[in-house]
Amino acid sequence: MRQSNKLTVCLLPLVLAACQPKTETIPDATLSVNVLTITEQPYYHQERFIGKTAAIHKVDIVPRVSGYLKSRHFTEGERVNKGDLLYEIDPALFEIEILRLEAALKETTADFNIIDQKHQKAIALVKKQALSSLELDQLTAERTSSLAQIDAAKAALSRANLELSYTKIKAPFDGIIGASKFSSGALVGPDNQALTQIVSFDSVYVNIQLDEKQHVNNLQEQLINKGELSTPNFTLQLANGAQYDHQGESNFIDNHMDSLNGSIRFRVKFPNPDNLLIPGQFVTVTSIDSQPTSAILIPQSAIQEDQQGRYVLVVNDRSIVEAKYVLVSERVRDNWLVESGISAGEHVIVEGLQSITLGMEVDVNQRG
Repeated sequence: MRQSNKLTVCLLPLVLAACQPKTETIPDATLSVNVLTITEQPYYHQERFIGKTAAIHKVDIVPRVSGYLKSRHFTEGERVNKGDLLYEIDPALFEIEILRLEAALKETTADFNIIDQKHQKAIALVKKQALSSLELDQLTAERTSSLAQIDAAKAALSRANLELSYTKIKAPFDGIIGASKFSSGALVGPDNQALTQIVSFDSVYVNIQLDEKQHVNNLQEQLINKGELSTPNFTLQLANGAQYDHQGESNFIDNHMDSLNGSIRFRVKFPNPDNLLIPGQFVTVTSIDSQPTSAILIPQSAIQEDQQGRYVLVVNDRSIVEAKYVLVSERVRDNWLVESGISAGEHVIVEGLQSITLGMEVDVNQRG
Protein backbone atom coordinates (compact mmCIF):
# COMPACT_ATOMS: atom_id res chain seq x y z
CA MET A 1 0.00 0.00 0.00
CA ARG A 2 2.78 2.40 0.74
CA GLN A 3 4.47 1.50 -2.53
CA SER A 4 1.34 2.42 -4.56
CA ASN A 5 1.14 5.87 -3.01
CA LYS A 6 4.78 6.46 -3.66
CA LEU A 7 4.38 5.62 -7.33
CA THR A 8 1.46 8.01 -7.65
CA VAL A 9 3.49 10.84 -6.22
CA CYS A 10 6.29 10.18 -8.65
CA LEU A 11 4.03 10.12 -11.71
CA LEU A 12 2.07 13.30 -10.80
CA PRO A 13 4.70 15.87 -12.07
CA LEU A 14 4.91 14.05 -15.38
CA VAL A 15 1.15 14.18 -15.81
CA LEU A 16 0.97 17.89 -14.95
CA ALA A 17 3.76 18.68 -17.37
CA ALA A 18 1.98 16.86 -20.14
CA CYS A 19 -1.16 18.93 -19.50
CA GLN A 20 0.60 22.32 -19.90
CA PRO A 21 0.19 24.08 -23.39
CA LYS A 22 3.28 24.12 -25.53
CA THR A 23 4.84 27.64 -26.38
CA GLU A 24 7.04 28.43 -29.37
CA THR A 25 10.04 30.81 -29.12
CA ILE A 26 9.73 33.51 -31.91
CA PRO A 27 12.79 35.66 -32.64
CA ASP A 28 12.32 39.45 -32.26
CA ALA A 29 11.53 41.25 -35.55
CA THR A 30 14.02 43.95 -36.63
CA LEU A 31 12.48 47.45 -36.54
CA SER A 32 12.24 49.23 -39.89
CA VAL A 33 12.98 52.98 -40.06
CA ASN A 34 12.85 55.64 -42.75
CA VAL A 35 16.12 57.44 -43.36
CA LEU A 36 17.32 60.36 -45.44
CA THR A 37 20.72 60.03 -47.08
CA ILE A 38 22.52 63.34 -46.57
CA THR A 39 23.65 65.18 -49.68
CA GLU A 40 25.12 68.62 -50.19
CA GLN A 41 22.80 70.83 -52.20
CA PRO A 42 22.86 74.37 -53.60
CA TYR A 43 21.76 76.87 -51.02
CA TYR A 44 21.12 80.58 -51.43
CA HIS A 45 21.85 82.17 -48.09
CA GLN A 46 19.16 84.52 -46.80
CA GLU A 47 19.05 87.03 -43.98
CA ARG A 48 16.23 89.26 -42.79
CA PHE A 49 16.70 92.72 -41.35
CA ILE A 50 14.45 95.41 -39.95
CA GLY A 51 15.25 98.76 -41.57
CA LYS A 52 13.93 102.30 -41.73
CA THR A 53 13.38 104.26 -44.92
CA ALA A 54 15.07 107.61 -45.47
CA ALA A 55 15.00 110.14 -48.30
CA ILE A 56 18.05 110.30 -50.52
CA HIS A 57 17.67 114.08 -50.78
CA LYS A 58 15.94 116.15 -48.13
CA VAL A 59 16.24 119.90 -47.70
CA ASP A 60 14.61 122.62 -45.65
CA ILE A 61 13.59 125.58 -47.80
CA VAL A 62 15.07 128.61 -46.03
CA PRO A 63 15.05 132.07 -47.66
CA ARG A 64 18.47 133.64 -48.27
CA VAL A 65 17.16 137.20 -47.86
CA SER A 66 14.71 138.83 -45.50
CA GLY A 67 11.41 140.29 -46.63
CA TYR A 68 7.67 139.84 -46.76
CA LEU A 69 6.23 136.83 -48.58
CA LYS A 70 4.44 138.06 -51.66
CA SER A 71 3.05 134.74 -52.96
CA ARG A 72 3.20 130.95 -52.83
CA HIS A 73 3.20 128.94 -56.06
CA PHE A 74 2.75 125.26 -55.10
CA THR A 75 0.17 122.86 -53.68
CA GLU A 76 1.21 121.31 -50.40
CA GLY A 77 2.06 117.61 -50.58
CA GLU A 78 2.35 117.61 -54.37
CA ARG A 79 5.25 116.82 -56.64
CA VAL A 80 7.50 119.70 -57.72
CA ASN A 81 10.25 119.73 -60.32
CA LYS A 82 13.71 121.23 -60.10
CA GLY A 83 13.54 124.95 -60.86
CA ASP A 84 9.82 125.35 -60.10
CA LEU A 85 8.97 128.63 -58.39
CA LEU A 86 7.87 127.95 -54.81
CA TYR A 87 7.72 131.35 -53.08
CA GLU A 88 8.26 134.97 -54.02
CA ILE A 89 9.44 137.59 -51.53
CA ASP A 90 8.39 141.19 -52.20
CA PRO A 91 11.22 142.49 -54.47
CA ALA A 92 10.47 146.24 -54.19
CA LEU A 93 13.21 147.12 -51.69
CA PHE A 94 15.76 145.07 -53.62
CA GLU A 95 14.84 146.72 -56.92
CA ILE A 96 15.21 150.16 -55.29
CA GLU A 97 18.63 149.19 -53.97
CA ILE A 98 19.67 148.15 -57.49
CA LEU A 99 18.59 151.54 -58.88
CA ARG A 100 20.64 153.31 -56.18
CA LEU A 101 23.72 151.23 -56.88
CA GLU A 102 23.39 151.70 -60.63
CA ALA A 103 23.33 155.46 -60.06
CA ALA A 104 26.34 155.23 -57.77
CA LEU A 105 28.22 153.26 -60.43
CA LYS A 106 27.45 155.91 -63.04
CA GLU A 107 28.70 158.65 -60.70
CA THR A 108 31.88 156.75 -59.91
CA THR A 109 32.45 156.08 -63.58
CA ALA A 110 32.04 159.80 -64.40
CA ASP A 111 34.55 160.76 -61.69
CA PHE A 112 36.98 158.23 -63.09
CA ASN A 113 36.64 159.64 -66.62
CA ILE A 114 37.60 163.14 -65.38
CA ILE A 115 40.57 161.82 -63.42
CA ASP A 116 41.64 159.67 -66.36
CA GLN A 117 41.65 162.70 -68.72
CA LYS A 118 43.76 164.67 -66.24
CA HIS A 119 46.14 161.75 -66.03
CA GLN A 120 46.55 161.55 -69.81
CA LYS A 121 47.31 165.32 -70.03
CA ALA A 122 49.78 165.04 -67.16
CA ILE A 123 51.70 162.34 -69.04
CA ALA A 124 52.03 164.64 -72.06
CA LEU A 125 53.17 167.59 -69.92
CA VAL A 126 55.81 165.51 -68.15
CA LYS A 127 57.24 164.55 -71.55
CA LYS A 128 57.53 168.28 -72.35
CA GLN A 129 58.99 168.84 -68.90
CA ALA A 130 56.09 171.22 -68.18
CA LEU A 131 54.96 169.16 -65.15
CA SER A 132 56.90 167.51 -62.40
CA SER A 133 56.92 163.71 -62.04
CA LEU A 134 55.64 164.09 -58.45
CA GLU A 135 52.40 165.65 -59.69
CA LEU A 136 52.05 162.83 -62.23
CA ASP A 137 52.43 160.24 -59.48
CA GLN A 138 49.67 161.90 -57.49
CA LEU A 139 47.31 161.81 -60.49
CA THR A 140 48.21 158.17 -61.15
CA ALA A 141 47.29 157.27 -57.57
CA GLU A 142 43.98 159.12 -57.87
CA ARG A 143 43.21 157.27 -61.10
CA THR A 144 43.96 153.89 -59.48
CA SER A 145 41.76 154.75 -56.49
CA SER A 146 38.90 155.86 -58.75
CA LEU A 147 39.18 152.64 -60.76
CA ALA A 148 38.97 150.62 -57.55
CA GLN A 149 35.82 152.50 -56.57
CA ILE A 150 34.27 151.48 -59.89
CA ASP A 151 35.10 147.82 -59.17
CA ALA A 152 33.55 148.13 -55.69
CA ALA A 153 30.41 149.72 -57.14
CA LYS A 154 30.11 146.92 -59.70
CA ALA A 155 30.52 144.32 -56.97
CA ALA A 156 27.83 145.97 -54.84
CA LEU A 157 25.51 146.04 -57.84
CA SER A 158 26.18 142.35 -58.58
CA ARG A 159 25.39 141.48 -54.98
CA ALA A 160 22.15 143.45 -55.12
CA ASN A 161 21.11 141.64 -58.30
CA LEU A 162 21.93 138.32 -56.65
CA GLU A 163 19.82 139.21 -53.62
CA LEU A 164 17.00 140.23 -55.93
CA SER A 165 17.18 136.78 -57.55
CA TYR A 166 16.88 135.23 -54.08
CA THR A 167 13.41 136.77 -53.75
CA LYS A 168 12.26 134.02 -56.12
CA ILE A 169 12.66 130.76 -54.17
CA LYS A 170 12.83 127.72 -56.46
CA ALA A 171 12.89 123.95 -55.97
CA PRO A 172 16.48 122.63 -55.82
CA PHE A 173 15.50 119.14 -57.11
CA ASP A 174 12.51 116.99 -58.07
CA GLY A 175 10.58 115.92 -55.01
CA ILE A 176 7.48 115.98 -52.84
CA ILE A 177 6.94 119.27 -51.04
CA GLY A 178 5.58 119.46 -47.52
CA ALA A 179 3.23 121.87 -45.78
CA SER A 180 3.97 125.59 -45.91
CA LYS A 181 4.73 127.01 -42.48
CA PHE A 182 4.18 130.64 -43.55
CA SER A 183 1.41 132.44 -45.39
CA SER A 184 1.61 135.37 -47.76
CA GLY A 185 2.43 138.60 -45.95
CA ALA A 186 4.62 136.96 -43.31
CA LEU A 187 8.07 138.38 -42.62
CA VAL A 188 10.66 135.69 -43.33
CA GLY A 189 14.43 135.51 -43.50
CA PRO A 190 17.55 133.34 -43.10
CA ASP A 191 17.27 133.41 -39.30
CA ASN A 192 13.63 132.31 -39.24
CA GLN A 193 12.08 128.86 -39.39
CA ALA A 194 12.22 126.99 -42.70
CA LEU A 195 9.36 127.79 -45.05
CA THR A 196 8.78 124.11 -45.94
CA GLN A 197 10.67 120.93 -46.77
CA ILE A 198 11.26 118.94 -49.96
CA VAL A 199 12.18 115.24 -50.10
CA SER A 200 13.16 113.29 -53.20
CA PHE A 201 10.94 110.37 -54.21
CA ASP A 202 12.42 108.52 -57.23
CA SER A 203 14.47 106.30 -54.92
CA VAL A 204 14.78 105.82 -51.16
CA TYR A 205 17.38 104.49 -48.76
CA VAL A 206 16.68 101.79 -46.21
CA ASN A 207 19.07 102.10 -43.25
CA ILE A 208 19.88 98.88 -41.40
CA GLN A 209 21.92 98.36 -38.24
CA LEU A 210 24.08 95.22 -38.52
CA ASP A 211 25.58 93.63 -35.43
CA GLU A 212 29.20 92.46 -35.56
CA LYS A 213 28.32 88.86 -36.45
CA GLN A 214 26.02 89.91 -39.29
CA HIS A 215 28.67 92.32 -40.58
CA VAL A 216 31.34 89.60 -40.66
CA ASN A 217 28.94 87.14 -42.31
CA ASN A 218 28.02 89.75 -44.89
CA LEU A 219 31.65 90.26 -45.86
CA GLN A 220 32.49 86.55 -45.89
CA GLU A 221 29.51 85.64 -48.03
CA GLN A 222 30.51 88.20 -50.64
CA LEU A 223 33.84 86.45 -51.21
CA ILE A 224 33.37 83.49 -53.55
CA ASN A 225 35.51 81.69 -56.09
CA LYS A 226 38.85 83.43 -56.71
CA GLY A 227 37.80 86.51 -54.86
CA GLU A 228 34.93 87.40 -57.16
CA LEU A 229 32.13 89.33 -55.50
CA SER A 230 28.63 87.91 -55.18
CA THR A 231 26.17 90.76 -55.12
CA PRO A 232 23.16 89.78 -52.99
CA ASN A 233 19.63 90.54 -54.11
CA PHE A 234 17.54 92.61 -51.72
CA THR A 235 13.77 92.38 -51.45
CA LEU A 236 11.49 94.44 -49.25
CA GLN A 237 8.34 93.69 -47.27
CA LEU A 238 6.06 96.49 -46.14
CA ALA A 239 4.60 96.84 -42.65
CA ASN A 240 1.28 95.32 -43.79
CA GLY A 241 3.05 92.19 -45.05
CA ALA A 242 2.82 93.11 -48.74
CA GLN A 243 5.86 92.33 -50.88
CA TYR A 244 7.41 95.34 -52.60
CA ASP A 245 7.64 94.98 -56.39
CA HIS A 246 11.16 96.36 -56.86
CA GLN A 247 14.53 94.94 -55.81
CA GLY A 248 17.18 97.02 -54.05
CA GLU A 249 20.94 97.18 -54.17
CA SER A 250 23.60 97.68 -51.53
CA ASN A 251 24.52 101.35 -51.51
CA PHE A 252 26.72 102.05 -48.49
CA ILE A 253 28.29 100.51 -45.42
CA ASP A 254 29.79 102.71 -42.73
CA ASN A 255 33.50 102.77 -41.93
CA HIS A 256 33.22 102.17 -38.19
CA MET A 257 31.20 100.31 -35.58
CA ASP A 258 29.02 102.18 -33.11
CA SER A 259 30.72 101.50 -29.79
CA LEU A 260 27.50 102.11 -27.84
CA ASN A 261 25.44 99.32 -29.38
CA GLY A 262 28.04 97.32 -31.31
CA SER A 263 26.42 97.84 -34.69
CA ILE A 264 27.40 99.26 -38.06
CA ARG A 265 25.12 101.15 -40.44
CA PHE A 266 24.31 99.43 -43.71
CA ARG A 267 22.23 101.01 -46.46
CA VAL A 268 20.17 99.61 -49.34
CA LYS A 269 18.76 101.73 -52.16
CA PHE A 270 15.31 100.92 -53.58
CA PRO A 271 13.59 102.52 -56.58
CA ASN A 272 10.33 104.27 -55.70
CA PRO A 273 8.52 105.13 -58.96
CA ASP A 274 5.04 104.92 -57.40
CA ASN A 275 5.88 106.95 -54.28
CA LEU A 276 4.85 103.96 -52.15
CA LEU A 277 7.83 104.36 -49.83
CA ILE A 278 8.07 107.46 -47.67
CA PRO A 279 10.79 108.46 -45.20
CA GLY A 280 10.43 107.06 -41.70
CA GLN A 281 8.74 103.74 -42.54
CA PHE A 282 9.82 100.50 -40.85
CA VAL A 283 10.26 97.71 -43.40
CA THR A 284 11.68 94.18 -43.55
CA VAL A 285 14.57 93.64 -45.96
CA THR A 286 15.62 90.17 -47.09
CA SER A 287 19.10 89.58 -48.50
CA ILE A 288 19.42 86.61 -50.89
CA ASP A 289 22.82 85.63 -52.28
CA SER A 290 23.00 85.64 -56.07
CA GLN A 291 25.51 82.76 -56.02
CA PRO A 292 24.69 79.46 -54.24
CA THR A 293 26.90 77.62 -51.78
CA SER A 294 26.91 73.91 -50.90
CA ALA A 295 24.97 73.19 -47.75
CA ILE A 296 23.48 70.35 -45.73
CA LEU A 297 19.80 70.67 -44.85
CA ILE A 298 18.07 68.33 -42.41
CA PRO A 299 14.31 68.27 -41.66
CA GLN A 300 13.48 69.96 -38.38
CA SER A 301 11.51 66.90 -37.26
CA ALA A 302 14.69 64.77 -37.41
CA ILE A 303 16.62 66.94 -34.96
CA GLN A 304 16.28 66.33 -31.23
CA GLU A 305 17.77 68.13 -28.27
CA ASP A 306 19.11 67.27 -24.82
CA GLN A 307 21.35 68.95 -22.29
CA GLN A 308 24.39 68.56 -24.53
CA GLY A 309 22.76 70.17 -27.53
CA ARG A 310 20.98 69.22 -30.74
CA TYR A 311 21.52 65.80 -32.27
CA VAL A 312 20.25 63.40 -34.92
CA LEU A 313 19.95 59.62 -34.95
CA VAL A 314 21.85 57.92 -37.78
CA VAL A 315 22.21 54.36 -39.01
CA ASN A 316 25.83 53.31 -39.43
CA ASP A 317 27.30 50.76 -41.84
CA ARG A 318 26.39 47.91 -39.44
CA SER A 319 22.72 49.01 -39.35
CA ILE A 320 23.16 50.17 -35.74
CA VAL A 321 21.53 53.37 -34.46
CA GLU A 322 23.95 56.09 -33.29
CA ALA A 323 23.55 59.70 -32.13
CA LYS A 324 25.47 62.56 -33.69
CA TYR A 325 25.47 66.07 -32.28
CA VAL A 326 25.16 68.79 -34.89
CA LEU A 327 25.62 72.56 -35.03
CA VAL A 328 22.76 74.30 -36.83
CA SER A 329 22.60 77.95 -37.83
CA GLU A 330 19.21 78.86 -39.23
CA ARG A 331 15.84 77.55 -40.34
CA VAL A 332 15.22 77.18 -44.06
CA ARG A 333 11.51 76.53 -44.47
CA ASP A 334 11.00 73.08 -42.79
CA ASN A 335 14.72 72.34 -42.50
CA TRP A 336 17.71 73.27 -40.38
CA LEU A 337 20.91 74.45 -42.04
CA VAL A 338 23.68 72.28 -40.55
CA GLU A 339 27.10 73.85 -40.07
CA SER A 340 28.95 70.82 -38.67
CA GLY A 341 28.56 67.41 -37.04
CA ILE A 342 27.40 65.37 -40.00
CA SER A 343 28.66 64.66 -43.50
CA ALA A 344 27.23 63.85 -46.89
CA GLY A 345 26.42 60.15 -47.34
CA GLU A 346 25.27 59.49 -43.79
CA HIS A 347 21.78 58.09 -43.15
CA VAL A 348 19.64 60.20 -40.81
CA ILE A 349 16.50 58.67 -39.32
CA VAL A 350 13.55 60.91 -40.12
CA GLU A 351 10.57 58.74 -39.05
CA GLY A 352 9.89 56.35 -36.19
CA LEU A 353 12.16 58.14 -33.72
CA GLN A 354 9.92 57.37 -30.72
CA SER A 355 10.51 53.61 -30.99
CA ILE A 356 14.28 53.74 -31.39
CA THR A 357 17.02 53.38 -28.79
CA LEU A 358 20.74 53.82 -29.24
CA GLY A 359 22.56 50.63 -30.21
CA MET A 360 19.46 49.07 -31.76
CA GLU A 361 19.82 47.22 -35.05
CA VAL A 362 17.32 48.41 -37.65
CA ASP A 363 16.28 47.90 -41.23
CA VAL A 364 16.62 50.95 -43.46
CA ASN A 365 13.98 52.33 -45.80
CA GLN A 366 15.28 55.13 -47.98
CA ARG A 367 12.95 58.13 -48.03
CA GLY A 368 12.51 59.72 -51.42
